[in-house]
Amino acid sequence: MQVSSEGERRGDGRSKATLDGDAARVGASPIPVPAVDWLRGQYVDRGHSAAQIAGQCGWSAQYVRDRLLEAGVTFRRSPGNATNGGVLDDATLAALVAQDLSAAQMADRTGYSVGAVYKRLRRAGLAVKARELVEDPADVDDVRRLYEAGHTVTQIGRLLGHGEDWVSKRLLAAGVQLRRGPRRALDAARVRQLIDDGYSVPQIAALTDRAVSTIYELVRDNGRSVPPPPPRRPLVAPLDASLVLRRYQQDRISIVHIAAELRCSTDRVRAVLTDHGVPIRMPGRRDDHRPTPITAGQLQALYVEEDLTISEVAAGLAAATPGSPPLSSATTSHDTPTPTAITGFPRSTSTVSREVTRNGGRRSYRAARADRVAWDRAARPKRCKLAGNRVLRGIVAVTLERRWSPQQIAGWLKATYPDVPELQVSHESIYRTLYVQSRGALRKELTRYLRTGRVLRRPKGVRLPDGRGGRPGTLHISQRPPEADDRAVPGHWEGDLVFGKAMSPVATLVERSTRFVMLVALPRGDHQADAVADALSAAVTTLPKQLTRSLTWDLGHEMAQHARFTIETGVPVLFCDPKSPWQRGSNENTNGLLRQYLPRRLDFRTITQADLDHIAWELNGRPRQTLGFKTPSEALNEVLR
Repeated sequence: MQVSSEGERRGDGRSKATLDGDAARVGASPIPVPAVDWLRGQYVDRGHSAAQIAGQCGWSAQYVRDRLLEAGVTFRRSPGNATNGGVLDDATLAALVAQDLSAAQMADRTGYSVGAVYKRLRRAGLAVKARELVEDPADVDDVRRLYEAGHTVTQIGRLLGHGEDWVSKRLLAAGVQLRRGPRRALDAARVRQLIDDGYSVPQIAALTDRAVSTIYELVRDNGRSVPPPPPRRPLVAPLDASLVLRRYQQDRISIVHIAAELRCSTDRVRAVLTDHGVPIRMPGRRDDHRPTPITAGQLQALYVEEDLTISEVAAGLAAATPGSPPLSSATTSHDTPTPTAITGFPRSTSTVSREVTRNGGRRSYRAARADRVAWDRAARPKRCKLAGNRVLRGIVAVTLERRWSPQQIAGWLKATYPDVPELQVSHESIYRTLYVQSRGALRKELTRYLRTGRVLRRPKGVRLPDGRGGRPGTLHISQRPPEADDRAVPGHWEGDLVFGKAMSPVATLVERSTRFVMLVALPRGDHQADAVADALSAAVTTLPKQLTRSLTWDLGHEMAQHARFTIETGVPVLFCDPKSPWQRGSNENTNGLLRQYLPRRLDFRTITQADLDHIAWELNGRPRQTLGFKTPSEALNEVLR
């Protein structure tokens, strides 16, 4: 096989045929056309890639792939062969479909993923065999029957509990040409009937699978009027102003800590304080009730010149008269106060001792020098200790990689090098150096060796926003009637999902008054909002009217279709506070009992509704201490008489 010489190639690695473009393909280039057998041998026998073969023969990699595909060569799967340029055009797809190949066989032949093949088949309107797609051929028949009945792909997915891609693949597998046109006309008579029945526009939109704006337009065109939607309840409960004022003014708690305690934002706390005319304390400033720092001149006067002990100095400062005027912090050695003149500066013995020790001890302590050194220490910005000590930085990095905590490292350094302060560092300095990369001492990658592994630091008790809790038109648990709180009237339920292996769910319902349990299987383990609403609606509608008063749920996404559930069953859904499982205590207790029958290692998709009914029957037949050792079934029979 003759290929282009090095003289015919450019220095930047591009072949002359690549530069000639389409002229090479029509024979205008002097570079010979490579034989298909030679291309197959290079790709299959020698293991060269299409790009390597293109570099040898002087043709483009796309041309090599086209010739190999025509020769029936199966492409290897590799990270560099993920797109294959434009191999799967409509003509190539039609040729592969004509060979009666499945989508998986097309993927193996071309190097594309099965999903990419289906996407291009759907775009081209082609159909393939379905034997590797479905476990049960009846799925294809159900999808085709619903589609021919006029349902859309989205509606079929909701009915069968699958996504739109799943439905589209089955339709293509059945040889059905997908419709591309407007949706079915809206049934105006049904909308008028729903308006007469008292439904609001959002409820009608949910029942007819149409946008709210579409329903409003239809109503306006027909000259009809609809009841206004109920006023929206605030998404969050108002703060207790008296509690905020007391914690801020009397207890001297900061705004950040008050927000963490009340589980709200600092802006809401600051707004309450502003509305009541409370001045906001500036962070970093000392409060008026906090003592002014003791100065170096005061220490020299008491400890050095008057020869008092440390305990005597501390006792003299603490016993000062609160009404005396405080000294200026600018007092120096030439303005030495007497013990009786120092008032309003209570300090402990340890504070005085540390100040004297760090400035030369009793014999060498001088006020002017101590004051100057204190100002030098307080100067900012100051270079990090780890940034200026290579040996200490290396020790900390090595011990972090051994998964020691910063507190363990700081304690070990102090115990190992007690006489070498240069090799000692506090755990807070290590944390700050890890999380504040501008210090430039420790690598950010070392944070993965910490126990939490987080790369950002956040205050304790403050939860970052994660998108949960945004449910429009929800009812808070505080709106639950008093009869439900004291468990006096039956019919108020608590619900949740329990999960097994591979996130397979089972819905649990517990009646608050009698502790009666109902277990609901979810089809195919689907815990999406539509599937959960349909399953719970089917279970609740079998209950007597006096047992369907309310349902309390947590803030999980599985109850996002609570409005549709309420319309179908007439049972309002109340939501708990975030991270407050104790507000559904009966349900949480029952979920713990269920783990005897439904352990976490069990795949709940293998359990039928009959099995769950038997488990519920056993639980409802067990005596409960809270019921006076009656069974939930007996308690329920008594309230239904």
